[in-house]
Amino acid sequence: QRYQAETEERISDQVEAWVDSLPEDVLASLRSCVDGLGGRTRELVDGFYFEGQSLQRLADALKLSAGAAKVALHRARSALGKCLDRKRPT
Repeated sequence: QRYQAETEERISDQVEAWVDSLPEDVLASLRSCVDGLGGRTRELVDGFYFEGQSLQRLADALKLSAGAAKVALHRARSALGKCLDRKRPT
């Protein structure tokens, strides 16, 4: 569990640095896509990536198992990727 928490923290730090480096228009598109996610899914993404909460803490707060939270976060990343692809100028 300690290793998992440290790994989640490192990933969260890396994502935060990456998000901070995004151009303003891309960041606005990302925020729009996140806002379009459903309730629990949006809470997971906001909590994990924007607030730096651990996956276990979020799972507990949302009354999900850790496995279900991981799957939901994976699906959310996939949905966000598709959303950003649709918003990308061609």
